Amino acid sequence: MNMVNGLTVILLVLLLDIAVIWSVIHSVRQQKYKLLYILIILLIPILGVAIYYLIKK
Repeated sequence: MNMVNGLTVILLVLLLDIAVIWSVIHSVRQQKYKLLYILIILLIPILGVAIYYLIKK
């Protein structure tokens, strides 16, 4: 049962990352900031999502 819980968490983080990347791509920010945000999200997924939502205006 422990493996199922781990896979569920991984799937949720992946779906959240995809949603945030979609939001970044469709934002009105400059291209260089979009790329920076996407790299942060991909390199540190959970923290990257939190950072994006904290500084999103």
